[in-house]
Amino acid sequence: MSGIPDYRSGGAPLAATFDQTKLTGRKSLRLRIKEMSMKPKDALSMPRGFTLVELMIVVAIVAILAAVAVPSYTQYVQRGNRTQATATLLKYANWMQQQYTINNSYQAGGKALSLPAFADGGSKYVYSIRESTASSFTLQAVPAANDKCGTFLLDNTGKRDTENGKAPAASAADCWAGR
Repeated sequence: MSGIPDYRSGGAPLAATFDQTKLTGRKSLRLRIKEMSMKPKDALSMPRGFTLVELMIVVAIVAILAAVAVPSYTQYVQRGNRTQATATLLKYANWMQQQYTINNSYQAGGKALSLPAFADGGSKYVYSIRESTASSFTLQAVPAANDKCGTFLLDNTGKRDTENGKAPAASAADCWAGR
């Protein structure tokens, strides 16, 4: 291959199939530009990585997405915790009704009952008997952290209520419906 120089060794490009220097004595400007554009670029002159501007744009986009996603996710988790609290209160109310069936009173031997520990009660609420007489009771679930629904209340008649909700407080119906 005497007429075609090796491109990889840094020789003239393959586009020049004949030697113009023999014809004119010098290379034309067009051929020189073509040779320069076809030469392999040095590995150090090749652009690599990301620029600082590109990284800052990505950081800004991630920050905007996080600003929208985190509060939404937090509200979703709080709704789940509230639903768990209302379900556990209903379990405790069922247990209280069982005690009434056994003892014919919501107090065993005239003493106030203490609630058993349910494994699925969760740690986001503290459950207790607020009031208890021989013929009535009120259960409460107090949130460990401040919540818009506040404390859930449930009595022996099935009345559902809330109190001490964080402003803007939600209605008892919305809280018990899991909203």
